[in-house]
Amino acid sequence: MSNLHSEEEKHGFEISTRRQSYKPLYILDDGKAFIKCSIWHNSYNSENSFYFRSFYLERFWLGILGPSSTWLLRMILMELEQSDNFKLMSAEELCLRMGLSANTSWNSPFSRSLRRLLDFKLAKQFGLGHIAICQYVPPLSCRQIKSLTAESLNIHRQFIYQFKHKEADAGTNFDSDNYLRFTESSSIATMVARP
Repeated sequence: MSNLHSEEEKHGFEISTRRQSYKPLYILDDGKAFIKCSIWHNSYNSENSFYFRSFYLERFWLGILGPSSTWLLRMILMELEQSDNFKLMSAEELCLRMGLSANTSWNSPFSRSLRRLLDFKLAKQFGLGHIAICQYVPPLSCRQIKSLTAESLNIHRQFIYQFKHKEADAGTNFDSDNYLRFTESSSIATMVARP
């Protein structure tokens, strides 16, 4: 039994009641760990969110997600853009490309980075080793905004205000390459009345 647990732990499998919300993160093939990756088409889109290559992700989500999770999100999505939105990826190769050790155990930096994307609902599990990743990230929640430094909060307000009013003045929507189409229904609209 202990050998089974150590093998499961080695490859990011859930092994206790604390981890029941997670399915196995990886598919094992000949002792190597793989992830089936796809794009998650959810409610985050160009209408109300920020594209994964945006300044917004780097400037405001980076401090919340952490650098490894932010880079993992971007790296997987860049690969998916080149492969018709679905790809089987080697977990070890992703680890090495991120500058992490090629370790896929439950508590490895790579597994923690992947679970962080799941925790923040920027990724979702769709079965054994299948992870779907969001192309668009939502605006920060009010609780997340409160954790920003004074400088970041000021930049965030100005950023949202400028894009919101530039769009209103032009009478058109921004495309996704311009990062945002901000609507009044957004969770932060009320916090951005003035820069």
